Amino acid sequence: MTYGELKVLCLQKVFAIEGSKIVLDDNTRAFLNALPGAANEALALLATAGKPLIRRLDIPVFPQSGKDTAIFRNLKELDRDFFRLVPGEIYFSPTGGFGRLRQPKGFRLEGDAGIWLDSSKCGIWTVYYHVYPNWIDEYTNDEEVISLPPEAARLIPLYVASQLYKDDDLAIATQYRNEFEVGRASLASLYSDDNGQEFESISGWI
Repeated sequence: MTYGELKVLCLQKVFAIEGSKIVLDDNTRAFLNALPGAANEALALLATAGKPLIRRLDIPVFPQSGKDTAIFRNLKELDRDFFRLVPGEIYFSPTGGFGRLRQPKGFRLEGDAGIWLDSSKCGIWTVYYHVYPNWIDEYTNDEEVISLPPEAARLIPLYVASQLYKDDDLAIATQYRNEFEVGRASLASLYSDDNGQEFESISGWI
């Protein structure tokens, strides 16, 4: 879904337009001016408690001299979109080795974004983490794609309409919010079902 498509869907929900063409008048301008703030609230709710956005970071390490082989990395400094670590998704792949170790020994978390990593052996630490979406602002153009998958992005108009239509019709606005929360709960359930599952190779290929 693009930002232009999102604007059309939001305006349709609040009965500001008919069809897919946006005609600018006092009514539509008021809704469009308020839309980014409400849309960002929806993005935050969906990305942090609905359909999480996951990113991968590889951190190569090389043997350090001396007794202290731990190195510190601040994940917020490495990725400004960092939100939180995915539980259990830290790996180490030794150089020259085969496969990788999940939740290996040799790392320690500090605060909400810091991580200490053992660098006594050459290899690559791989960290998976949740990130914030791309926010909407005055510079967002109509062709920009909303940074959520379709099943999550389709819920944004419901939330936006629930916020912008309160003064016009509280009953309809409440209905939209309820539909949004039902959809968000379904997403959260769907994407937590396989959390932490893994398989074991019988043949030993991995």
